[in-house]
Amino acid sequence: MTDSACGLAEKEPYDPSRATARADEHGRNFVADRLTQAERLARAMHRDPLIVAPFDAELFGHWWFEGPRFLEAVFRAGASEGLTFTTLRQCLEGQPRLQVCRPAPSSWGQGGFHTYWLSESNAWMTAEWDRAGRAMLTLMDRFGEGQGQRRLLQQAARELLLAQSSDWSFILRAGTTTDLARQRLDRHLSRFWRIRDHLEGLQNLPPGWLHTVEHEDNVFPDIDLSPWQPSPSRIS
Repeated sequence: MTDSACGLAEKEPYDPSRATARADEHGRNFVADRLTQAERLARAMHRDPLIVAPFDAELFGHWWFEGPRFLEAVFRAGASEGLTFTTLRQCLEGQPRLQVCRPAPSSWGQGGFHTYWLSESNAWMTAEWDRAGRAMLTLMDRFGEGQGQRRLLQQAARELLLAQSSDWSFILRAGTTTDLARQRLDRHLSRFWRIRDHLEGLQNLPPGWLHTVEHEDNVFPDIDLSPWQPSPSRIS
């Protein structure tokens, strides 16, 4: 970027080598700042400090072309400086006795709350997601023990997740490609309910239908069904 304030006609041609060098510099600087932060926190804590660094993943490569290079620089610089990288799950497994806090509901969206996804244009989707989500729990309770229906259950889970993508409600609120958003939501929910009806014996799926849908909606090929495993408090 030549200058954020100049017009397109005044911008210089993109220079990959300079952009890469700047991303590397930013990665090293990020690690240095985190080390300084960790040292400051360590003086006030009785355990090693944990710094959570959440990123909006779509920014890397989409809005910020050098984003993946920045992440590489962070991991390389962190490793050379003795910084340990972990996940929240691994942290909890290693230190199960931690203070419990209840963060206030918030969002990166407009206003810092969920109003962008709960407007007059899209709030109706929440009830559809909830109904399908509860149905998925019921399906797992009835058919999740054996392997005979695993392919169907996995595809039902994929369709549910695809339907629950916040992109569709975001698009409806923004008023851009609204027909696409409605079509995608309807398609994934329709496929989910067809699988549910087949499992419950209400209708039979046409020959080859599951294979076709698996090919079209093949996100998460090894999807884990354990998050939908039933528990007494979840199915009601």
